[in-house]
Amino acid sequence: MTLIASILLLLLLVQGTLSLLGGIRFTRFVRQSLMKPLRGPTPPASVIAPVKGIDAGIEDNLSKLFTQDYRDYEIIFVIAEPDDPARRLIERAMSQNPGRKARLIIAQPDTRRSQKVNNLLHGTASVRPDSEVLVFVDSDAPVPPYWLRALVAALADPSVGASTGYRWYLPTTSSFWSALVSAWNGSILTTLGDHDGNFVWGGSAAIKRDTFERVRVTQHWDKALSDDYALTRALRQAALRIVFIPRCLLLTREDFRPGSALEFTLRQVTITKVYNPSAWWIGFASHLLFVLGFFGGTVWAIYDLIAGVILSNTPLFSTSPRASLAAPLGVSHRPAYIVVSLLLIYCLGCVKGWLRLTAAAFMLPLARVELRRTQAMFYLLWPLVSLLFLYDFIVSATTRRIKWRGVWYEMRSPTDTVVIDPPK
Repeated sequence: MTLIASILLLLLLVQGTLSLLGGIRFTRFVRQSLMKPLRGPTPPASVIAPVKGIDAGIEDNLSKLFTQDYRDYEIIFVIAEPDDPARRLIERAMSQNPGRKARLIIAQPDTRRSQKVNNLLHGTASVRPDSEVLVFVDSDAPVPPYWLRALVAALADPSVGASTGYRWYLPTTSSFWSALVSAWNGSILTTLGDHDGNFVWGGSAAIKRDTFERVRVTQHWDKALSDDYALTRALRQAALRIVFIPRCLLLTREDFRPGSALEFTLRQVTITKVYNPSAWWIGFASHLLFVLGFFGGTVWAIYDLIAGVILSNTPLFSTSPRASLAAPLGVSHRPAYIVVSLLLIYCLGCVKGWLRLTAAAFMLPLARVELRRTQAMFYLLWPLVSLLFLYDFIVSATTRRIKWRGVWYEMRSPTDTVVIDPPK
């Protein structure tokens, strides 16, 4: 058992060190990216915003789409049903900004794909003839004035297929579950960076119109649930790069309860299982390894500590794997290096959490004070994120069904989605 524990802890030390180095590279990339001047062409663009229901702060989010520092763009809002409660807010926003070209389209539900993908298909089919860039945005986050320029500028490089931002969840209260989701989501953010392994996040992304047509995104979306994964797959098949734009990290203020937190995280992991099985298996193995090594080792060390206090007056920690504690009673003493390894693993994770939050503060300077609400989760309680991930992986292994915005879907494959609870 000591040998197995030693191997597990060694693997976790290597994993933690590599993760920390990745965090350092990510933070450096973010700082360097933000220091570069925002330059690039601004061709005519169409911003497509699929909307369902009323998100927190939606009126402010909608209004910010009309005030972009960009010369020529239109906004296409798309809802699935004419009685969507967001309709009146969209129409009000358009009436308050008559100088900006904006339209509202009612797509009608479709049982062959997710509502969001269906809305996007209707939106992209309705863009004006002279638009050269398609931009996608979610309605649950406000966009800064430079957001559109930053996304479009990156497309000037012919090797780039799409540019993308990401989201950062920020609790409005000091809620444990909200902070846990923020840390869970923040761990995915740092997988992006200056490399070729990026993915598209559909809530803040841009693609040239001719690229969109050339890589046949509409065909990839036809029976899909995930706009993100389907678009990412289309671009990778065409050997086109996806670039992450730190300026386009969007802030979503949302609080989670146990049920909504588990539903949200499980949905993301279940989608990954269907659309990217290799990433799902790697994630499952990684978090299983961590939980077994870190939490198992911690329980083991605590047991020895208690046994040492109760059963013997000999030193709690030995320097030799063969040393024993209360040998007549059969209680073996764990080597001191196991406890030291656990502390090192924990400290590596604490520093990585600090780097994540520091990078977020660079990208979201106006929210630096609010970001402090999640410090404890990022700096100290970060091992709980792996427990949540492992729960998501275990449960997602048994299902292909998810609930998204009140609708149940079954993903039979990446190209075959069925609505199993059609909206009334």
